[in-house]
Amino acid sequence: MIAKTSFALASFFYVFSPSFAADTYAGIEGGIQGSTKHQNAYLIHQHKTSAGWTTRVFSGAYWPSQFHAKQGFEIGFTQFKTVSNTLHMPQHTQMIRSDIKRRSLDIMASFDYPFENKMDAFIKAGFAYMKQRAQTRSETFVVDPILAQELDIDMVRADKFEPVKRNRFLPKATIGIGYDIAPKQSIDINYSYTFGKRKAPLLVTNKKYSDVLAVDALLLAWHYHF
Repeated sequence: MIAKTSFALASFFYVFSPSFAADTYAGIEGGIQGSTKHQNAYLIHQHKTSAGWTTRVFSGAYWPSQFHAKQGFEIGFTQFKTVSNTLHMPQHTQMIRSDIKRRSLDIMASFDYPFENKMDAFIKAGFAYMKQRAQTRSETFVVDPILAQELDIDMVRADKFEPVKRNRFLPKATIGIGYDIAPKQSIDINYSYTFGKRKAPLLVTNKKYSDVLAVDALLLAWHYHF
C-alpha cells in the first residue's frame, strides 16, 4: 500500500508539476507518534497504548521566492499506529478493548529557507483528510467453571460492536531542519501536528461519543530530488 502510494505521488509530480518549478521531489519518512491522552476510568484497571511508529510517503515541488527562499506545496499519505484502550472491570470478570486506526491524506503549502552549509529550515501548513475507524469488543469471563459446565456455556464470551467510522478535514502544521547529503538527495528531521480532539473516549460504540483524534509525530525523512 505504502509503496504504491509513493509511486503514484512521485509520478503525479513528475508529469504534472509546473514547468517553472525549480525543485520537484518525493520521499518517505518515519518516526515516533506522540502518546494520545485517554479519558480516565475511575475504580477500573485501565491499560493504554498509543505511542509508536508512524510512516508517511510524500511528493512536492518548490520554486524560487524572494530573499533566496523557496515556496511550494506538498501532498502526503500517512499511516498512524493504532490507539488502544483496555478496561478490566471489577473482579476482572469483563475486559473491554477499543482500537482506533487512522490514516490521512494531506496537502500543505511549504516555505523553505536554505543556508550556505547545505542546510535549510522549513515550515508547512495545510489540511489533512483523516480517516478514522474505531472497533470496540468485550470479553466476559465466567468466574465459576462448575456453573459454566452445568449451564453449558463458554468460559469466555466475546462480543464485538459495529465499527465506528469518522472522516474529517483537520488543520496540520510541520516545522523542521534539512540537510543535503548528495546532489539529488536530502534528509530532514521534523515535527508535525494534526489538530483534532485532544482526548480519546473510553469506549467508541457510536458516533455520538467519537471524534477524530489529534496526533503529533517526530519524523526523519529522506527526499529524492528529480
